[in-house]
Amino acid sequence: MAVRLPRMSHRPRARSTGILTERLGDELVVYDTVSRSAHCLSADAAAVWELCDGARPTEEIARELDVAVEVVTRAVAELGDAGLLESAVGAERGVSRRELTKRFATIGAAAVSAPLVYSVAIPRAAAAMSGPTGPTDLCAGKDCVDHNACTTDECDPRTGECRNIPITCDDNNPCTTDTCDPVKGCIYMPVVCPPSTNPCETSICDPGTGACKPVALADDTRCDGDGYCRDGVCITA
Repeated sequence: MAVRLPRMSHRPRARSTGILTERLGDELVVYDTVSRSAHCLSADAAAVWELCDGARPTEEIARELDVAVEVVTRAVAELGDAGLLESAVGAERGVSRRELTKRFATIGAAAVSAPLVYSVAIPRAAAAMSGPTGPTDLCAGKDCVDHNACTTDECDPRTGECRNIPITCDDNNPCTTDTCDPVKGCIYMPVVCPPSTNPCETSICDPGTGACKPVALADDTRCDGDGYCRDGVCITA
């Protein structure tokens, strides 16, 4: 029997405040100076986390990494459980990593191999000495959030400087106008085509080109009072 996984169409955003990172081979070690914990991310989890910019939906992340959506789904769930996302999948969708693992178990052993994220608590002194920035975390306690949904907020652990990077709102659909609202975030408005002068035609946006094109109405559609459409032409008595 097929297993239905939860639809993961939201746009996860990686935490940046109070975060230090260090690359160790294919893995990424993330130090959380707020919870004083260290998280070892597998290559897959690290790649997913680095693309969680609040703009890309999980399906797009899977396409960019050329992996199954289930891999991204599981990675996002584990990253959320570890507190490395500003909004966790489990919290928003009511699906925990444990529940996802149970569902993956019915698909095959490969889906429930070793965890993608290992988390351990670290002593305060060890946390202060860890990471590429040396003995002092310049971002500790620093709030870089600008409350603008159109930026990704992060702190440079090497300088302590806040960075509010504009996000890109592009759904790769030429039939939408993509903008960003500081409160609502990305907004995708459908292109409105001007009405056709032919009563037996309508105008729609071509998803391949983004240009408006005429489309004939169905035959026998009423037009000009007592007329009817036939092959895109209004026939009147």
